[in-house]
Amino acid sequence: MVRHRYRADAAEILVVGAGIGGLFASRLLARAGHDVTVVERSPEAPRPGAGLVLSDAALRRLSDAGVPVAAISSPLAGLHVTGPDGRSRGGARHRSALARAELVTALTDGLGRMVDLRFDTALHAVRQDARAVHCRVGDRDRSFDFLVAADGIRSTVRSALAPHVPLRSAGQVCWRGIVPERFGEAATELWTGRERIGIVPLTDARSYVFVVRDAATAGDDLVPVDRVPDRDAAAVQALRDLPADALLRHELWELDRPVWGASRVALLGDAAHAMTPNTGLGAALAVEDAAVLSATLHNGLAGAVDRYRRSRGVRARAAQLASRVIGTFAHSRHPAADRLRRAMQLQHSV
Repeated sequence: MVRHRYRADAAEILVVGAGIGGLFASRLLARAGHDVTVVERSPEAPRPGAGLVLSDAALRRLSDAGVPVAAISSPLAGLHVTGPDGRSRGGARHRSALARAELVTALTDGLGRMVDLRFDTALHAVRQDARAVHCRVGDRDRSFDFLVAADGIRSTVRSALAPHVPLRSAGQVCWRGIVPERFGEAATELWTGRERIGIVPLTDARSYVFVVRDAATAGDDLVPVDRVPDRDAAAVQALRDLPADALLRHELWELDRPVWGASRVALLGDAAHAMTPNTGLGAALAVEDAAVLSATLHNGLAGAVDRYRRSRGVRARAAQLASRVIGTFAHSRHPAADRLRRAMQLQHSV
């Protein structure tokens, strides 16, 4: 591997975590002329989850940075929230869907020629002073000019910086997977009052399918659905037919409030503002975080975290709270929520 510094003020930067946000930040920082080391505790880049949705703006950011996303992204004819009758109650446009594992592969390919990429390497300790960030990386003590924490919802770095900020359960369970069948060109999320059923078309005649239910009644197994349009019932059955290792079941957790870092340590993606997936913005926000942080560091390390926080704080917090409200409203058993969902035709009438 050959790396060069292209700027006199280039920094030695450690990126912790090789998920979407960490890999993209590493690429941008290396392209900006910094010396970047990436450490990931897993033996390879983690590929959790199944599918994801990105805005056109996020796709452009990736493409402009040399990430080959065109071949692996499926433009969506629309993204609609529907009621039990299958009719749209609103939605969004200018979105594309991707398989998460394929995006991680695209971000990883060629990165080893730009950065020092180390898998199966854990960060054990972090301490910063006015001049550097001192870390225990694997079995070595290292010092860096700056650290980017992109190590996920259970971030080791965040736990060290802000142990008082807890994770909170959303009280919901999600089953998800990629099925070998395509159910149209538009993405939908159907609400029944009991569950939400998502169908997102992918490339190669596949679909990303998910089902979200209240944790108190969800159980361990994904049971069939009834009283829904044939398309949604077929998608859930295809999800149930997946092999056990391809059908994922997760309880949904979120960070109580964002944590952006301090001094020479910045957090991004789930490490900074983990949220429930109810708005479908998690991956896009991680891409945005990486782009904004890289641009912020271009203006120097001093005060960079504060500038980054000011740029990202309102948008990330608004998305986090919106996702929290959507999940609460969709699954609340309060009579007022029942009445409102029925009035909006987002729940069975009886």
